[in-house]
Amino acid sequence: QEDGFYIFMSLEDYSQLRLDSGIVGDSKNFLIEGQEAELLVYDGKALDIELPPRIEMKIVKAQPGVRGNTVSGATKPAQTETGHTVNVPLFVEQGETVIIDTRTGEYKSRAGA
Repeated sequence: QEDGFYIFMSLEDYSQLRLDSGIVGDSKNFLIEGQEAELLVYDGKALDIELPPRIEMKIVKAQPGVRGNTVSGATKPAQTETGHTVNVPLFVEQGETVIIDTRTGEYKSRAGA
């Protein structure tokens, strides 16, 4: 991110495209440096972004699980590496990698599970 724009690099010719942060919108919650995304480009200008439907994100902040808490379907808020807050099951701990649905922003599973 730079001066209200997000900078993307083409994998074909390494050119850089700038996308206004207003167009990026909530997708910013799922943008990780080095991640691939598809941009809608017209006349050399990036107009929209499409992310993969699911991405892996690291949990950087979460309350520890309480031993013996086995309530089915219970969740707690956790913060991802981009600052996005997502509700995760009680067993998910800080430092774990989880899969997030980029269309809804919801937790889907632990990565590798």
